[in-house]
Order: sequence, then C-alpha cells, then structure tokens
Amino acid sequence: MLEKDIRRLAGEIYSLLCAEGKITLDKLEKFAYDKNYLMLSLGWLLREDRLIVYRGSEDWYFEVKGAYQEYYY
Repeated sequence: MLEKDIRRLAGEIYSLLCAEGKITLDKLEKFAYDKNYLMLSLGWLLREDRLIVYRGSEDWYFEVKGAYQEYYY
C-alpha cells in the first residue's frame, strides 16, 4: 500500500511540474497531504532521473528534466 501511494503521488507531482514548470518545495508541501510521502515521491522521481533539483536563494526548486515535458500517469 505504501509503495502504491508513493507512486501515485509521484505521478501527480510529475503532472503538476509538467503543467507549471518550475515549482518550489514550499508549494509542493502545500500540494501533498503528507511531507514524508512528498519526500519519498520526490526521491522516487529523482531516482528515475525525471527531475532537476536546485537550491535558490530562499527555497529548493524542482522541474522536469529534458527538452520536452510529458505527462506521467
């Protein structure tokens, strides 16, 4: 059950990033229902080499990796 929930949230985060582009960690924390699931889902996407993450002056930023963006279901 845990893996299924993490995978589902990872798909929702990926779709959100494809639609909006760059998003801050703060905004993602408001989107996710649980911070632990959020971090596990971001780790999942990073492990699959789907995201770029970098530190800005005030927050962490995430965006889809690659020249084109696709929807991940």
